[in-house]
Amino acid sequence: GEILAHRVVLYARCDKLEALLRFEELQVDQSSRAAAAATALQEGELPRVRLEGISVEGVRALLYYLYCARLAPDLSTNTLMELVYFSDEYMLPELQTLASHALSHASLDMASVIDCIQLARLFDLAPLHNAASRYILTNLNAAEEEPGAQELLEELHVTKRGLLLDILTRRRGGFGFESGDHEVD
Repeated sequence: GEILAHRVVLYARCDKLEALLRFEELQVDQSSRAAAAATALQEGELPRVRLEGISVEGVRALLYYLYCARLAPDLSTNTLMELVYFSDEYMLPELQTLASHALSHASLDMASVIDCIQLARLFDLAPLHNAASRYILTNLNAAEEEPGAQELLEELHVTKRGLLLDILTRRRGGFGFESGDHEVD
């Protein structure tokens, strides 16, 4: 779908979106010369930017953040995860912090928790990692019964002991270990 936004807001709040829009404006100016570009703009033809890898809900949540400097209410866990990922690509660290904080307090299921651990490791988000690890520790028996969750836990080398040591290390301000580094036979 197509979503409209004010260029001035995008310019002011996101350097990457500003660069993409200005590049698009240059393309319009170069291809149709100044007079034709002015005519096209008068006829309502505005520069467009295609955002890949994010849902319509994610774009709406992004725009809400850009306009209001806070998260939209009642975002789904999938949208929050998209924002964590997208905010890194578009250099919006405050959005990443807000979205990861909201995720760490959201009502999650085991599949979402595994995704949260992967996001936390990818972007070094200790609070999100700790919240997801606590969920797994609390629900480890349920995780073992859930189809597919055990395979994901094994793929991530997640063990109860490893999760506990990882949480303790992060709390003490040390470097986090990969959970698999703590396995004891």
